[in-house]
Amino acid sequence: MTENIPKIIEKVRESELDALLITSEQNRFYAAGFPSSAGELIVTGEEAVLFIDSRYFEEARARIKTARVECLTNRAKSFEVMGEFLKKSGVKKLGFEEGALSFAQYKVYADHLPAELVPGQKLVTELRAVKSAEEIELLKNAQAVASKSFLELIPRISRDMSERDVATELFCLMLRNGADDKAFDTISVNAEHSSSPHGHPDGRKLKNGFLTIDFGARVAGYNSDTTRTLCIGEPTPEMEKVYDTVLKAQLAVIEAAKPGVTGKELDGLARRMIAEAGYDGYFSHSLSHGLGIDVHESPYCSMASNDVLRAGNVISDEPGIYIPGKFGVRIEDCIYITESGNENLCALPKELTVILA
Repeated sequence: MTENIPKIIEKVRESELDALLITSEQNRFYAAGFPSSAGELIVTGEEAVLFIDSRYFEEARARIKTARVECLTNRAKSFEVMGEFLKKSGVKKLGFEEGALSFAQYKVYADHLPAELVPGQKLVTELRAVKSAEEIELLKNAQAVASKSFLELIPRISRDMSERDVATELFCLMLRNGADDKAFDTISVNAEHSSSPHGHPDGRKLKNGFLTIDFGARVAGYNSDTTRTLCIGEPTPEMEKVYDTVLKAQLAVIEAAKPGVTGKELDGLARRMIAEAGYDGYFSHSLSHGLGIDVHESPYCSMASNDVLRAGNVISDEPGIYIPGKFGVRIEDCIYITESGNENLCALPKELTVILA
């Protein structure tokens, strides 16, 4: 993956900060293109230094081209080493990732580093929200693995399986098809359990009714996120109406999503269509979130969102209707916002698929 440290250096130059302290695994990976579970990356307006322990030092030094890599052989002295760098660089205001550090962690840095810690996470958040061409290809690769695995799953589903069996089988298929891991714990909920948007699959056997599967693959550090709702046995007229309503709302969002549209507008569009069909109050979560290194990242489309879509954003589109005690339906694709509209990263069919009839 291309290193993004030069972009962050430029952001620091444009900001009121003297430097940015990056401690989260996700943002270190975005910045340096190098995965590690530990390390501190300090980016000034002139350079970047990754302070990392001996477990990762040799590989990081060989792979990272846009930052100096310093080995911290003694954690007790790490703050002394970082502090000396900050002093030499004249850093007075040091940005930190306020959404990633616990208060206890913040206190450690604040007490040991010779600079004022100032919230600065938005510098990287804004960069990550707009994907490069390389990142789009990585997201497409993750989606391709997930889609292939889902299509292979469908004929394997049987009434002898439990919700948990479905989730496990899909995970195994994604690994066999090239995933490094699942993007998140698969949601596989059937019949009345499908009315729980984030229900946990359990040992109950499959029976007639909707089977909602929310799944994603992680490939090379990037994630996919897709939901499809199948029907075991023939659907009732009410089930068909609910499914059709969700699908129309989902397609309307795809039609409307483009640069300049707000997250609130897209969420409102889907919510109005669902309410007008007679299901006001049954769409219980927000419409959308960004997707990339994290499954949920900026921008967001919700009733409270002030985010404005820009070319390069990748967002989910996942309206749903959930009727407690009866059933639920969700359909989700992730779309890439282009200069003139959007491109759907998922080519899986969306018409109601009936299985085991």
